[in-house]
Amino acid sequence: NALMPLKNFIADGNAIQWYAWGTLLLFILVPIIALVQWLIRAIIGHKSKSNAIGITFGALWALGWVAVVMLVATVSKQFKRPGSIKNEVTLVQPSTGKLKIEFKEVDGNYYPLDLDWDDDFDFRRDTDGILLSRNEDSLLLSNIRVKIEKSTDSQFHVTLIRRARSSSAVEAEGYAEMIEYKVSNQDSILQLPLSFPITTATKFRNQQVLVEVKVPVG
Repeated sequence: NALMPLKNFIADGNAIQWYAWGTLLLFILVPIIALVQWLIRAIIGHKSKSNAIGITFGALWALGWVAVVMLVATVSKQFKRPGSIKNEVTLVQPSTGKLKIEFKEVDGNYYPLDLDWDDDFDFRRDTDGILLSRNEDSLLLSNIRVKIEKSTDSQFHVTLIRRARSSSAVEAEGYAEMIEYKVSNQDSILQLPLSFPITTATKFRNQQVLVEVKVPVG
């Protein structure tokens, strides 16, 4: 029940949700019910067999297998192809000859999707794990990597590479382009957000951000 808000960030259309419910009810719940009724019949010593019950449970579980296969195939299709967008960041060359990287929190109120109720007074955990907005319509991702490389000239260069996956390379590039990751630069300080938001409209498509910082020799 606590994880239910996350389905809105993955499911694209009603088909995935129907397959997910079919998997939960038919593939998982039906065998449990069948096992329980078998145990009850064994405990009370009911010896007679009912072919109708066995056929019913078998048919429902077969439909559950169909739901599982369709769910895996549909979700896998949404993450089939990668795509990326590459942009050069306009950088003011530091007057000191050194570039300092600082990380900052994203603006807005986000709250952890916390399933551990025993430690609510540990406020350090408010920035850990899955963070949802107040209305549960946006989610923070921390799929960010900073890569330091040697510059080919005497200047600093910063390149922002945004990546995502989808059913086609064109759609994946579209998801990558929707990543809101704002880099700011003031003299010798380069500020990078610790995370970036995705919404129920943009969906989760394994979005990632790579920040390449090229540093001159010396």
